[in-house]
Amino acid sequence: MCQPDKRNLDLGISLETLKDLLSQVQVSQKVPAKFKGTLEFAKQICLYGYFEYDFYTLGLIYVFLLVETAIKERFLNDLPDKCHLIRGKESQLVNKNYEIVYQRLWEGWMIVGFEEVNSSLWSILKWLKKNQILPERIGKKEIELLRQIRSDANHLPVTDFHTPTLVIPVVWKIIDFVNCLFDPAVHDKEPKILKQQKESHKQMSQWLERVIRQLQSKDKETT
Repeated sequence: MCQPDKRNLDLGISLETLKDLLSQVQVSQKVPAKFKGTLEFAKQICLYGYFEYDFYTLGLIYVFLLVETAIKERFLNDLPDKCHLIRGKESQLVNKNYEIVYQRLWEGWMIVGFEEVNSSLWSILKWLKKNQILPERIGKKEIELLRQIRSDANHLPVTDFHTPTLVIPVVWKIIDFVNCLFDPAVHDKEPKILKQQKESHKQMSQWLERVIRQLQSKDKETT
């Protein structure tokens, strides 16, 4: 554990580089302690990836475990202390409790006043967007990434491993997303590194479009 993994050296990654990259997006003080602790722990695990390459994947798994719970917890915060549930002609009143509420939703109950939310993560995300708990900058691409992360968490192969160039950007995005869930003050403060990423992706997409148009034009000239 005292020697760097050769694969990091091959990629030109130093311990200082990792520290800098992992510090690019900070966890908000408004994030509940249990989520903040998990995010910080995931960053620490990724840092140890410098010595053991597979730790990058382990750090990603911790992020996977966090996402769905954080989303559901944030929705739960907006529910009344007593939740009125209905299912067909049945009706019941239950205390606001994570296990009870989501068990009932899974059983097909609906929460009065929140009928558009069911047991699916997608319905909760739509509710969060509709009620501006998630900002405009968290768009379809980011939400699709979250859905993919949830799917990956359920089907991650035992032999699968990920590189730091994949893991660290995902950690950035997840930290920013969780910050937005619990801290409205960051809604208009997208981390600089994520803005740079978006701009780079935009430029790359524009370049690819130009290349495709040029190739299509040449094909037409040939025919």
